[in-house]
Amino acid sequence: MRNLTVRDICPGDGRPVRAVLVVLDTDGKRTTIPPYYSDRNGCGSDGTNFGTYSLGLSDGWRIKSISLKVCVYNSSGNLKCATSAGRDNPYT
Repeated sequence: MRNLTVRDICPGDGRPVRAVLVVLDTDGKRTTIPPYYSDRNGCGSDGTNFGTYSLGLSDGWRIKSISLKVCVYNSSGNLKCATSAGRDNPYT
């Protein structure tokens, strides 16, 4: 993944936006690939660009799809997450 950018939609509340990749293999196993990235850019509208993101997986993986999971803290301080639709691997 190139230019993974996370931007806080409610800057100034002191609660960072977090993002992480989720890999689905051809056996149906979901794996979260750390680390979580966080936008701590304050009130900046440009977000935090984490650059090129490497999965760092060994050669034995058969990836079916990859999704992006984004988490935010609600007003109660609880972490709420949503995962995007997966981008399918056309070679599986």
